[in-house]
Amino acid sequence: MLRWIRPLADRLLPAASSMLLGAGQECAICGMRMRPVDSAPGLATLPGPSGLEPVLRSLRPLLCARCLTAVPWIREVRCPCCGRAVECPDCPRRSHPKLIMNRSAVQYSRQMKEWLSAYKYQGNERLHQILSLMLDYAYLQLVQGVSPDCRPFRPLITSVPISDLRMQERGFNQAERLAESLAARQRLPYVRLLRRIRHTSRQSQKTRLERIRDLRGAFAVLRDQLPGAGPLLESGASGGGSLEGAMPSSAMPQTDRLPGGRSSSGPADDARPGSGITGGAASGTGLANGGVPVGAMPGEVMDGTSTARAFRPDAIVIVDDVYTTGSTLHECARVLHAELRVPIYSVTWAR
Repeated sequence: MLRWIRPLADRLLPAASSMLLGAGQECAICGMRMRPVDSAPGLATLPGPSGLEPVLRSLRPLLCARCLTAVPWIREVRCPCCGRAVECPDCPRRSHPKLIMNRSAVQYSRQMKEWLSAYKYQGNERLHQILSLMLDYAYLQLVQGVSPDCRPFRPLITSVPISDLRMQERGFNQAERLAESLAARQRLPYVRLLRRIRHTSRQSQKTRLERIRDLRGAFAVLRDQLPGAGPLLESGASGGGSLEGAMPSSAMPQTDRLPGGRSSSGPADDARPGSGITGGAASGTGLANGGVPVGAMPGEVMDGTSTARAFRPDAIVIVDDVYTTGSTLHECARVLHAELRVPIYSVTWAR
């Protein structure tokens, strides 16, 4: 039942709170009483790439003008591989990466670190909705990078797993919750494809090389969850096949610099498969309800059933909260690529 209620509630809450509370609503970040959003200075003229304005509209009922305008959106990508807003020293050094492209919504500034800390470690549930809505911008930027001609792009969404110890400490996996929310809004399936088989100490204080060594062998594929049979699944393969050779032309990244060639939002109504829902993604993505296998609700957490395995995705998109050096996401992509011959991308809330 919660799988149906939470996506519906989180999708409707921004609009409902805006109508019912209006100017009296408090900002979810600073607690300031918000005036009507239409009169907030600067919001109507905020410059930004396509895909940002729908996200801003979703956030306006939740954040005051000051907090919203202070968000360090990544408006221009300097590194087409990792999505960084400045020149990247790491990506040119990677040899044959299995992660093709990452896109992130915001720069990981001191203020953004405080937001994430309040969500992950202090249990501020209001921030989940805000961060998950912001992640939509990263996903839309990824779709534009992968398919600039708006051809249909039907990836399967998964997330970076955490260890049992971290789950006990925190009580939830923030990457999984963000991934489920993204999948629900974009009407795509979410499947747990990875598990963490070895606990590692916190990565934040380690160097890039230390992270790479530390994460080697930390993840494994949940083989009974793998989608598709036959050519998509490379059972027992150690390195998979050619990523580019297996990639649909619509999923090829459009860039010259690529090296090496629980749910919190969802459908706008209480709709179930077969109800004729179409669209659901932001304009320009070319997504439709075809991204959901028959018998699965958009954003549903699927297990290893025949329904889940029957879905043949164009790609895998891994979700995490922050891309720092990229070691975690690249290791996850390496492990997945050893089993699945599909392109692998990632989106993160911050970079």
